[in-house]
Amino acid sequence: MKKSTALNKAEFIIELSKPLPTGVEVGYVIENLTCTPDAEIRNCHFGSCRARGLLVSTPGKVVIENNVFESSGSAILIAGDANAWYESGAVKDVLIRNNEFRYPCNSSLYQFCEAVISIDPEIPTPEQKYPYHRNIRIVDNTFHLFDYPIIYARSVDGLTFSNNTLIRDTTYQPYHYRKEGITLEACKSVVISNNKIEGDVLGRIVKFEKMKSSDIKISKNPFFRKN
Repeated sequence: MKKSTALNKAEFIIELSKPLPTGVEVGYVIENLTCTPDAEIRNCHFGSCRARGLLVSTPGKVVIENNVFESSGSAILIAGDANAWYESGAVKDVLIRNNEFRYPCNSSLYQFCEAVISIDPEIPTPEQKYPYHRNIRIVDNTFHLFDYPIIYARSVDGLTFSNNTLIRDTTYQPYHYRKEGITLEACKSVVISNNKIEGDVLGRIVKFEKMKSSDIKISKNPFFRKN
């Protein structure tokens, strides 16, 4: 950016030092990457949270580890809002490791409560060729699951779900309209491997759309199967 001029509290004009890339259209959003933080969230207890435990939306390096989640909405929401709130853009490096997700995670249908971990950017039509988010690793966690949805992900390049322990919880009756454990839309380079199952965990199905079966690699995990 070469220059910026504020018109009012909500609008400003920016002058770029180089021409915009080919393909940029009216309605595209520009994010100031120099003003986005890294985040380390460790050794916390998230409970009595109505909407969600954490809302993550920064392109900086994010580490979420050694926490306990007991939020009634999604435990973790990775959003990316360039349509309404304009809070932030895409994530590029997220590690979710060694956390415990307990009841009542995702026991209520608030906004964006598609799964215990919901990756749900507010983009009208995700493009599988150019995913919005990238490099999200969910590893070495423990999930106590009373219902089907574990992971919901839209428009991610590089999603890993590995070495987690999934335990059936019967505290609450299944209610969610999603009947798949993992739902993927317009993602690529997805790895699901070596997850441990304890009890009759419900979410066996990996549902996918706007992407190919070959974009999903399932190994050492006979529990999960593609729809």
